[in-house]
Amino acid sequence: MTALLLLALSLGLAGCGYRLRGSDIPPLTIRDIVLDAPQPEGDLTRMVRRQLRTAGVRVLSREQFDRQNDEQTEAQSETRTDEQTETETVTPVLQLGRELQQSRPVSVSTRVDTAQYELILAVRLSLHQGDETPPFTQTLSVERAHTETIDLIVGNQEEMEIILLEMRRDLVDQILRMLEAAT
Repeated sequence: MTALLLLALSLGLAGCGYRLRGSDIPPLTIRDIVLDAPQPEGDLTRMVRRQLRTAGVRVLSREQFDRQNDEQTEAQSETRTDEQTETETVTPVLQLGRELQQSRPVSVSTRVDTAQYELILAVRLSLHQGDETPPFTQTLSVERAHTETIDLIVGNQEEMEIILLEMRRDLVDQILRMLEAAT
């Protein structure tokens, strides 16, 4: 009986369009992408890499891409004749800038302490799709409000970490939607 109820509930939620956050990855038409970032193991870069791989895209670092291009160039120079023409696919390069965090006070308490902050998380990115086309450059940002309680310093820190994680997820979703539209 419980299993039947759970099945009916899940079918009802799926039927109305409900999706878990992060489970609705847009379809990408690209097979490979070069992910170039100043912080290759930063939180945002790792999250972008993971979502791209989940979408079926092979993610290459700048070094892997350069090494692969060198090998292909050598192989083509050895086997190519004048009559052979080959359609080469261009691997797009996504350059992520540094993650910028900003916090500014929005309101103060009766003790003249900052009570509410506006948090802004932004990243500048460029998408290069070959030498002939100019790069697509954009700054993406996410904003959230955070209320701070002076008495709960430890709780405030943990809440800030959770908010930043959610903001990064939203930025990753924006990046994937931008890639879907641009490719």
